Amino acid sequence: MKSKPWSVTLVMAIAIMALAALNVTGARAQSSSPREETWVTNGAVNAVVQTTDTIYIGGDFTYVGPATGGGVPLDVTTGTAAAHWFLYE
Repeated sequence: MKSKPWSVTLVMAIAIMALAALNVTGARAQSSSPREETWVTNGAVNAVVQTTDTIYIGGDFTYVGPATGGGVPLDVTTGTAAAHWFLYE
């Protein structure tokens, strides 16, 4: 088998690197605080399945709901979380 000239190999390597560079997306900044409309779990999520309009999750957790942080004020009459509160971490 005859080997390719080094110039062909170099051109192919440069072309591959250029295509790879075009496909790279910029790094996204990640927040340590979830968005208010994003729900969280209190344990590990091991499986995610999406149907047309529903996402099912499975794992080792007992709570799925809004992130409340380490504490949240409660309404003394109903025991529910206050309508507006700051996230305590």
